[in-house]
Amino acid sequence: MAEKTIKLNMSRHYRTNPDFILRKISGEAVLVPTGDTVFGNSMISVNETFTYLWELFSEPVTIPEVLSKAKEMYDDPSGEME
Repeated sequence: MAEKTIKLNMSRHYRTNPDFILRKISGEAVLVPTGDTVFGNSMISVNETFTYLWELFSEPVTIPEVLSKAKEMYDDPSGEME
């Protein structure tokens, strides 16, 4: 199966989907679907990196802005974030 390539517009502003809410429960982060996105009794467990990125995208932001902030937080010696 061929790998699908996603092209992002580097000048476009992206933000989180308002149909999902990030909650921290007992020290764990979960993504909670709301409205039409609810499927069963579901919550999605997410890791620290996802949580950090979700919080960055809570306001409209460009990919270069997110990369810049992420590089302040995480080491990227091999330049793989891009």
